[in-house]
Amino acid sequence: RVTSAGTGHWHEGEPADRRAGQVLRGHGYPTAHCAAQMNDDHLAADLVVALGRNHLRMLQHEGVPAERLRLLRSFDPRSGAHVDD
Repeated sequence: RVTSAGTGHWHEGEPADRRAGQVLRGHGYPTAHCAAQMNDDHLAADLVVALGRNHLRMLQHEGVPAERLRLLRSFDPRSGAHVDD
């Protein structure tokens, strides 16, 4: 199972960004997404992926162990590891 959540509540309850929805639809994925703030279920996941270093620090502070925490861009060796937010 794959889920998504933000570190803050700013967009909680809102649908996915229109551009993201277009890409998802174009690849045959469902688009019925509703933004959520991270909770204990997210923090207990087998793998927690952080967008940038600030998110990584927040997740570490919340107790996610280093062996379950990765930066998003670490999966692409050709990219820089950090995404400016």
